Amino acid sequence: MKVNNIKAIIFDLDGTLVDTDRLVIRSYREVFKKFRPDYQLSQEEELSFLGPTLKVMFSKYFTEDFEVLLKEYQTFAFANTKKYASLYPHVREMLSYLNQKGYLVCLVTSRFTKSLDEMFNCFDLREYFATIITLDDVKEAKPSPEGLNIILKKYQLKQNEVIYIGDNKTDFLAGINAGVYTGLVSWAYGRNNVVLNPDLLINDYQEIIDLF
Repeated sequence: MKVNNIKAIIFDLDGTLVDTDRLVIRSYREVFKKFRPDYQLSQEEELSFLGPTLKVMFSKYFTEDFEVLLKEYQTFAFANTKKYASLYPHVREMLSYLNQKGYLVCLVTSRFTKSLDEMFNCFDLREYFATIITLDDVKEAKPSPEGLNIILKKYQLKQNEVIYIGDNKTDFLAGINAGVYTGLVSWAYGRNNVVLNPDLLINDYQEIIDLF
C-alpha cells in the first residue's frame, strides 16, 4: 500500500472503533432468553454473532418475525450501551488527526440508522465522518462492496486512493470486493486477523497517526 496515494479512510464501527463485543453478545442472549430459553449457546456460536447482520443471524436460529426479534435486541442494547461498550484507545484523537490532515473520513457499518444514532448518542463521533453508510442505505450488506462503492462514486475516488478498516472477515472481503486497500485491527475477539493478510494490520490507533 502506498500511503501517499491514500485520500480516503473508511471505517467499520463495531469492533473497529467501538468495542461492542460484550454488548452484541449480551443482546443476543436476551433474544435467546425470550424466544429460545432452552437453547444453550456455545462460545463458538456467540463469537459467530460478531460481524454478520442481525437478519442473517436471526434467520439461522429463529422463525419469529424479524421486527419482533429486532425490538427485543435493541431494547436491551440501547439500554446498556454505556455499560457494555466503549471506545478503543486513541479513536477520537486518530479521527481528529485524520480530519485535520485533510483525509476524507467515512463510515460503512452493518448497523441500521436508528441503531447507529443510539451509538452516537453515547459516543459522540458523528462530526468526524464526511459520509456515513448504514444498512438502510444499501440493498446488500457486507461482504458486498455496495456501501464502499457508494463512497467511491460520490467522491470520484480511485480504488488505490481508499483503504477500508474493519475487524473481521466480512469487512476484509468487502474491501477486496470493492478493489480498495484493506486494514484490519489485531484485537478482534476470538479472531486471528493476521491470517487474512490485510494490507494494513493495526495494533493501536496511534499507529494510524504515525503512518498518515
